[in-house]
Amino acid sequence: RFRFLCSPPEWTHFLEGTRPGFLLGLNRGALPPAAEKAVAESSIPQALYFLEDPDWYDPKPETWSLLDRVYVFDPGHGKCLEAMGYKGRRMLPSAAALRLPSTPTDLPRYAVTFVGSSGFNRGVERYFDQMERMCPGISPVFAQLIEGTLEWGAAWLKTEIPNRVDISRIGSPGLLLKMIEEAATIRRHLWYLNALVGSPFAIFGDSGWADSTRVGALATHYAGRGTYYPTETAAVYASSEVNINLFHLQCERSLILRVYDVMACGGFLLSEYTPAFEGVFRIGEDLDVFRTPQELKEKVQFYLAHPERRRGIARCGQRAVLRGHTHAHRLRRIVEDLGFAGY
Repeated sequence: RFRFLCSPPEWTHFLEGTRPGFLLGLNRGALPPAAEKAVAESSIPQALYFLEDPDWYDPKPETWSLLDRVYVFDPGHGKCLEAMGYKGRRMLPSAAALRLPSTPTDLPRYAVTFVGSSGFNRGVERYFDQMERMCPGISPVFAQLIEGTLEWGAAWLKTEIPNRVDISRIGSPGLLLKMIEEAATIRRHLWYLNALVGSPFAIFGDSGWADSTRVGALATHYAGRGTYYPTETAAVYASSEVNINLFHLQCERSLILRVYDVMACGGFLLSEYTPAFEGVFRIGEDLDVFRTPQELKEKVQFYLAHPERRRGIARCGQRAVLRGHTHAHRLRRIVEDLGFAGY
């Protein structure tokens, strides 16, 4: 409800009338200062559940100390919070927010789909251009950081930025971290998806996928639009024979929302590998994975040719997610952690 309660009078009315036991927000808090003051004076516990890395937002002690808890889904997230002495950081895996569509849709069935952003609408190029104007000659350093992130990962990037960049010159270290990770993610996604050019493959997402100067032949696979979340997205997941999942470079040791959503909708998931799958799902039984573009191509061909095997895996994956990986399960964890187990 945070985003819809924007004025202090609305918050005063909400707090007096509802008397919540605690307030839980997603990602950055959206409370105006007067509302923050009202909440603080009411002694209502506050928590944020981050589906991004809070280090992107340059956390400061004076604002984050108002939060009793900050939940992150990747163990590498929120390291700045720990460094500044914040004690409320907790690990909480992502979870499924979607369900199998309950009503028929007029969407066609798809052989292979990828639902996701191209990354080009997130201002990466504009940011790098602006930084080059402000700090002439810094572009090669950014290029080196992108290459290093692709090879060694986001954990390396967090330690390397202070060694390569004069933080005082760039304004926001968190924004630089985000943009390097975004640029590396774009490169990695194109590397994988280009293996499927010429196959029965559709991409749903923003118009960046239509720009052949950026994505090359993948533009011919663009479905022309994104999907409306949650209903249409769930329908695409359920009606696709193979759903491709790729990770953002910020998520090195975690499972993202798409993993859980595809499986919850009964879709077959073929995902880029991460060690985070181990101990959570059974690879080859609840979903399958790939580690290289060539393996992605080969497994797509295999599962299209073996529909019964594919459907059996999808059924097992759906049962696994609904049994223990929905937002209801995560909310119970938060309630217990905040001391409201009786709710």
